[in-house]
Amino acid sequence: MLWLCEAIRQKEGTGSIDDTEVVALMGRDNGLRDATNEELVFQRADRLTLANAVVSALPKNIDIVFAYAGYAFIGLCFLALILGASAAASAFSRTTINIAFVFLALLGPHLLSLFWMVLLLFFGSRSGRLSLANGWLWLSERIGRRHDGVFLVESLRTLVSRADSLPWLLMGISHFLWLLFALSSIGFVHIFLGVEEYAFVWKTTTWSRQFFVRAVEITGWAPALIGFSVPSSDDVATLKNVDSVRKAWAGWLLGSLWVYGVMPRLLLLGVSCWTAISRLRVLTLDFSNPHYVVLLQRIRNAFTPLHDIVDPDPGNVEPTGRELPSLPGSPSAQPINAIIPYELRDPALLASIATGNHLTLFENVVDHDSQSSTLTRIRRQSIQRIIFACDSRNTADRGAFQFLRILKSLCPEVRVVLMHRDSAPPDKAANWVAGFNEIGFAESEVVSDLSSLADGASNL
Repeated sequence: MLWLCEAIRQKEGTGSIDDTEVVALMGRDNGLRDATNEELVFQRADRLTLANAVVSALPKNIDIVFAYAGYAFIGLCFLALILGASAAASAFSRTTINIAFVFLALLGPHLLSLFWMVLLLFFGSRSGRLSLANGWLWLSERIGRRHDGVFLVESLRTLVSRADSLPWLLMGISHFLWLLFALSSIGFVHIFLGVEEYAFVWKTTTWSRQFFVRAVEITGWAPALIGFSVPSSDDVATLKNVDSVRKAWAGWLLGSLWVYGVMPRLLLLGVSCWTAISRLRVLTLDFSNPHYVVLLQRIRNAFTPLHDIVDPDPGNVEPTGRELPSLPGSPSAQPINAIIPYELRDPALLASIATGNHLTLFENVVDHDSQSSTLTRIRRQSIQRIIFACDSRNTADRGAFQFLRILKSLCPEVRVVLMHRDSAPPDKAANWVAGFNEIGFAESEVVSDLSSLADGASNL
């Protein structure tokens, strides 16, 4: 919902959203008088998705872009695994292994990426636009551009940046991808060492033998602490090609990959995720933003002050002219009961029940236009009771529940009928019931027999 509200805020900057009718309708809803600022903004967003064509497309586009982002992330994960395997295969392409080359080929990218992150933080670049995870956002934008992908991703950036969690979120994604790279390379190194016998050598033109001895001692200290074998100074200097020395070199290499490749990434991934999640949990709308200041003032000004509503004394009212006939939309019109079918596959089945119980059967709500016409008709008529009939074989979506929330705000009594429940997949029926529970309908109030509700409505 926060993402939707932020997207609406940015869309309103283009002048493509008119909320005059929605704000006026909220002003007539006394149940919103004591609502918090956040509840008012959320309620307005819900109603705009039904009353405005531009906003009605945003929830669906958000779901699509979110799904595309997931696909892009999975693709990058597979790419990290492939690159890690390729790095290991390239390093072990010969049976004579240059120790320095293999060490730098498998750990060099990790060390460079960590150094790059430190530089970005040192120079104050906290937007994450130069991080590896930004490639994921860019890919999500490109894949979802037909569904406002660029706009929605940028609105998400703005929203998440408000809690200063964007850099931590992007760093967490980057560390996870690098962790997959490291695990993939380690896995294939294990395979190569297990199926082939390698000779370990070091070759150099400028560095001395003592340099290599000292480098192996320093890098092998941490792996030796957790049980990995490390070649001795004599083994490093003489490069003996015997079984024990080869195993020591293999232990040093694998230990270095775990200690300097995997463990730092795990630690940084944990810190990044914990920081990002803790900040996102307290993320709210910025009500100090001038947009929300003006918006909330407009909504609260739309409420009619209770102390200004004064009913005349019925005993002192005298007729001053001829009595006018009651209009369909006037308060004195006869209250009616209605059945509203929502995306039913066979709405004609309701016709006989509606006729036999003196109920008004509305049109089958299947799209934005039918929703708007139904809501307009309800506002013009005096609806005492609504029976909301839906098909449990359909997939429960957010639009259905948003529509039902508005019906509850317009009508004193709303009942729910979940039809074809016996023939629907259990998970689909359960999703409908869970959605109704969130709105305020107990599971016992969600019935499958329309006739019982129709009989009760006809007796009112």
